[in-house]
Amino acid sequence: ERREGDDDQTVIFGTNATSLVEMLAGMYCENGILTRDDEIVIATENHLANVTPWIKAAESVGAKIKWWTVAKCQQHQSKEAMESSSVLSDVVSERTRVVAVSHASNILGCVRDISSIRTLVHQVTRNQGHIVVDGVATSPHLLSCRERGMEPDWYVVSLHKLFGPHLACLIGKRSVALQIAN
Repeated sequence: ERREGDDDQTVIFGTNATSLVEMLAGMYCENGILTRDDEIVIATENHLANVTPWIKAAESVGAKIKWWTVAKCQQHQSKEAMESSSVLSDVVSERTRVVAVSHASNILGCVRDISSIRTLVHQVTRNQGHIVVDGVATSPHLLSCRERGMEPDWYVVSLHKLFGPHLACLIGKRSVALQIAN
């Protein structure tokens, strides 16, 4: 049953999570969603599938990368020192267009509260920032960030982790997919 305010989802299949996120990042660049005045926040415990495509996208348009770290860390200072913080609200601004985060970390053994991340990012960016979640490590155990109104903009999973074929799928809100496709 479709309820008022629901945002249908679209599912895109691909060879793996990395290629799907690369395609998504490319679309953000090609269609002007990401520009040189924008920022991308990347969680440091992400799998490279949700890091490298966003770094390449930032480099191609001149956008700024900000790092959401597990804990505060010292960075080497240079002309273009990297901005980082262990507090998400420190690195998200009205210029943030993408927040790339893993739903769970195999390294740290933590599960991110995607609903809280989404709420913060959408408030600060006035719904202009999108959350891209790598759900590869989480999906075999917990594929549940579908609380009404709190799902991320994009969620990528590897189907072979769910005893499926060696494919991946990118699940996205139809409204966001239409926004980046135009």
